[in-house]
Amino acid sequence: NDNHDNPGFAIVAEGGKLQVQNCTFDARSKKRQPGNAWSEQDQRDQPRSIHLKPGVRHAIIRGNNGYYGVNVKNEIGEKAILSENEPWRPAP
Repeated sequence: NDNHDNPGFAIVAEGGKLQVQNCTFDARSKKRQPGNAWSEQDQRDQPRSIHLKPGVRHAIIRGNNGYYGVNVKNEIGEKAILSENEPWRPAP
């Protein structure tokens, strides 16, 4: 997501069932310009990872990582299995 003011979520689930396993949630450099590589030295934006909205019947989110970890907004409670994901550590 290129919206640096409100990056939102990489995945928004609104219904059905969802499985996300062994994925990497990357981040985008604020300094990156189209056609140019990013610099490891700058701070990057990473959208929150997954939003499970109330219409989702079941979800398995397991074994994922990200530039700053994995951030899941869980609105389905125990119907979601969340395990073995890298802890979320947002940039300072």
